[in-house]
Amino acid sequence: AKPSAPFIWIQLTSLWILALLSFGISYVGTKYTSSIIGWDTYRLTHEDNIQEVWEVLDEFRVVADTAQVLTTLVSFLLGLYVTKTVDIWWNMRHELLQSVLNTIDSMCCRLAIYFPGNNDEDEDAKETVLRYGVLSLKLLFKDAREVDSWNISDRKRLGCDNLMDLVEEGLLLPHERELLRDCPSRSQVIWVWIASLFTKWCLDGRLPNPLENQNTILEECNTARNNISMILARVNTQYPMSYSHLVITMVKMLLVIQALVAGYIFNLSVWTGYYYWMATQAVYLIVWTIFHQAMIDIKEHITNPFRENPCDFSEMIQSARTLNSCRAFFKAGKHPPYTTKAQTNPAALPPQLIVRQIISSRLKSRRPHAPGASPTSPSPTNGL
Repeated sequence: AKPSAPFIWIQLTSLWILALLSFGISYVGTKYTSSIIGWDTYRLTHEDNIQEVWEVLDEFRVVADTAQVLTTLVSFLLGLYVTKTVDIWWNMRHELLQSVLNTIDSMCCRLAIYFPGNNDEDEDAKETVLRYGVLSLKLLFKDAREVDSWNISDRKRLGCDNLMDLVEEGLLLPHERELLRDCPSRSQVIWVWIASLFTKWCLDGRLPNPLENQNTILEECNTARNNISMILARVNTQYPMSYSHLVITMVKMLLVIQALVAGYIFNLSVWTGYYYWMATQAVYLIVWTIFHQAMIDIKEHITNPFRENPCDFSEMIQSARTLNSCRAFFKAGKHPPYTTKAQTNPAALPPQLIVRQIISSRLKSRRPHAPGASPTSPSPTNGL
């Protein structure tokens, strides 16, 4: 999101010009219109006639109440607008994204128990799953930034299609990069890789209780993929335009009316001598303008927290925490506290092969035996 500070100052300057214009018109009208209490009349009579003073105060109260009613309405609409945005941000971070991070930690914790050895085969298995998990996290940030890419130059600037940085970090191998080239939903595809890798290990007999592990891993991978899909759906779904236009229009109307009211109160403060009214309205106009524009900007800045702004989620911090915690799991699995110098091997369940049951109705039928052929000879094409 582009910074809105220049627009805030332009808007504030415009409102001040409007307030001064309102002050000038009301001052001239007060001075030269007989239907309103005149400047000279008030100065001559306010010390002797208290009724004139109360008329001025009543007029001030009516003007202030008009702005107060609109302020209450706008505060209600803007509060709902921003609250819903914050709720979506909270849901993306503490439910959806955290669930993906928890799934990576859960799988690595499982591998720390299943592959506690120091051999290259076990180390490669653990590091591969960890690498794929962090790779999915990195690709999630790239996929989420596509919402801000309206043309090819934006995609290049945001690095949506550039995977060389992941290759340089060691998270993506060259042949894997080719598989992800021009692939949509890359962050979700990685979880298919993880599920397929666990399936291979189950078939190879590298995991204990392979059928139960297969079902558990598939469920976890599918949950992580669904959460990534929901994050991208949240990021790519905007508020209804009619709702956004209504809220923003009401805010701008409030600021314009506040500027007009401030100009009129400037006039009252001049010809009544209560100059602190003018100072109060000046501060109020500045603070109110900045506050309302900042509330509108909150929605834009936190709608997609996967950008590179200072207030967004940190891609590097999330990846570093995942790497550090999972590698701590691997280390704890290799060196649990019950091991000693004499017994250094940690406990590990024995791997098992999947027990397959064959249904006879699914077997291919044999061809009729040729005359003179041995009955035990298998068919050339359908032998089992």
